[in-house]
Amino acid sequence: MHDEVGQLVVIADLPGVRQQDVEIALHGDIMTIEAMRKDDSAHVHHYHRELFLPLEVDNTPIDVAFENGLLEVRLRPKAAGRKEGNGHGNMSRL
Repeated sequence: MHDEVGQLVVIADLPGVRQQDVEIALHGDIMTIEAMRKDDSAHVHHYHRELFLPLEVDNTPIDVAFENGLLEVRLRPKAAGRKEGNGHGNMSRL
């Protein structure tokens, strides 16, 4: 995780995971990444990671990229005094 000119960039390594098997959720200063992958013997592996961000961000990412098992999410810091819609965050499948 690093800061780039007004954006918070989160990078996660998800080897063997397909793009359609990744979900991210944003709520305040917490980002949740959920993913699953099947191995050669048809076992399903589930991943769940909650990241505590150094600041609150908008519930909609600026950009999400996924290539060769590498997830990159660009987030915009939440504007001071701005309120989010229903307070439930945002969950999206890539």
